[in-house]
Amino acid sequence: MKSIINLWRRLGKPYRKEMLRVYDFYQHKILKHPNEFADMKKIMKTDKINIVDGGANTGAYTTMFKLYFPEACIYAFEPLKYLNLKDQIRGLDRVTIYTCALGSKEGIVKFNPVHQWVKRELIKENFKEPVVEKEIDVGMRSLDAFNIDFHIIKLDLEGYELEALKGATEKLEKAKIVFVEVYFIQYFKNQPQFYDIVEFLNKYNFKLYNIYDLNRGQLKHANAMFVKKDCNE
Repeated sequence: MKSIINLWRRLGKPYRKEMLRVYDFYQHKILKHPNEFADMKKIMKTDKINIVDGGANTGAYTTMFKLYFPEACIYAFEPLKYLNLKDQIRGLDRVTIYTCALGSKEGIVKFNPVHQWVKRELIKENFKEPVVEKEIDVGMRSLDAFNIDFHIIKLDLEGYELEALKGATEKLEKAKIVFVEVYFIQYFKNQPQFYDIVEFLNKYNFKLYNIYDLNRGQLKHANAMFVKKDCNE
């Protein structure tokens, strides 16, 4: 994904369709992996949607969302300022950045920014064995606090995904797709397991659609896409 993003950033919007073909070919023919963005596009059937990129990091998913949904409005949440998200996605229109964490409630939380080679975006309480740099205070928002109907909610919060979903119960009524990082082993303290996410989303009429980005060897973590049960491809 990273090479496609860097290439598109250099070439610009006129080459969007060519980049789509290249990425689809790479995913299906070379890697033989499912393409989450193509699947979302197939399900949504329109570009005019609102997308949450929770845990936007350096903007990889934000960029890919704009590649597949050029007319979408994207709301990117990333509490770590040093990742320079604004500079990374410069030139992309209809993108709003929030320098805060996502959770079940509004407030200020202690945040532990860890080294790049260790899992990032971890709220302190979620560490099983903390790797502390310097704790900082960051704002936490809940998605339900926004007066916006979100159609796709993507969450990559390193163990805090369930808390963010608990703060989005109203938004889940209107959302069509939830794309979330899931865990099959215990990485962090109080971290939900895959089945916790499945059970929670099932209450809001979501079904598991597919699993993406599986690691080799023991199944440890992946990305899972959940789709409203009344959605048809």
